[in-house]
Amino acid sequence: MGELDAVIQYYSRKNIKNLIKNPARLIDNYHGELYKTESGQDRIDFSGNGGRFRYFYDVLTFTDKSGKKYNLNQRLQYLYELQKQIETGNAKNVSKSDPLYKTIGSLALGDSSKLDGFELIREELKRIRDIHFKQGAFVSQEVKTSINEMLIGATRQELEKLSDENSPYKMVSKKNGKYIPNGIPTQLILSYANKISKALENKGMYFETTQGLDETVAQDALFSLIANYVAN
Repeated sequence: MGELDAVIQYYSRKNIKNLIKNPARLIDNYHGELYKTESGQDRIDFSGNGGRFRYFYDVLTFTDKSGKKYNLNQRLQYLYELQKQIETGNAKNVSKSDPLYKTIGSLALGDSSKLDGFELIREELKRIRDIHFKQGAFVSQEVKTSINEMLIGATRQELEKLSDENSPYKMVSKKNGKYIPNGIPTQLILSYANKISKALENKGMYFETTQGLDETVAQDALFSLIANYVAN
């Protein structure tokens, strides 16, 4: 949710207007480039990384009429380019009855100087927040599943790095496809192991040392520890 809020803030009308009025505040790579439209209006383009999702760009996918799939960042760029086409009358694949076309028309009211180029992006971000989030929490199973799969994949990648024979850390080893904590501080493993133990049928079992620690619990504790690191 925090990343979505950051992108929404980046594209807010107030922020874009402020950046255009104060170009000295533009940061290379973070903000887009300042340019002039054919009518001479100052605008910011889509090139800034601050207007893109850094981690969760794959949690939602979009499919166009031709069947082509887009991730979140590709969707935002598509809408940015589409708005430019609509404003200049070059949107060949969008009819005037299309809701996207109507959005631009209703916002501009015949005067494109009232637009800043990010109207369709703002509408899309609002739609995403309204559908998939409520009171700061995920309500969409699609988003929950995507984020969970992403975190699991990222955790496994991190474990692969840690267990690599050439890793300078030597904190994790891999045996028969399983990750074994070797150099992870004992107190960290035990912290997660005891949380996992409480959730299992043998509730009440408390580990004060790693001796006698069930191998499966140790592996799960390691995975939880690294997953928490990845998520934060």
